[in-house]
Amino acid sequence: ISTTPPIWKDLQTEYKQKHFERVSELAHKLKPSFDIMEIASLKEVIRDIEKASKNNDADKKLKSLIILCNSNLQKVLSQLEEDVAG
Repeated sequence: ISTTPPIWKDLQTEYKQKHFERVSELAHKLKPSFDIMEIASLKEVIRDIEKASKNNDADKKLKSLIILCNSNLQKVLSQLEEDVAG
């Protein structure tokens, strides 16, 4: 899980720079982490991000997917931190 935030940050940066092929690659890298954690709110949306960035559905669809994923990811990371802290 420690690798997820830096990869996610890179994905957002690449999106802002319109490097959609790189967005797809980074989304692909995140899939196993989301699958292992079995977080339904992230599993599908990361696949949708990967697919949209490959298809150049970039600005409208991809932006909303990234916003959704970011919101869900922040909630999950916050919950994980609370669980670890105990």
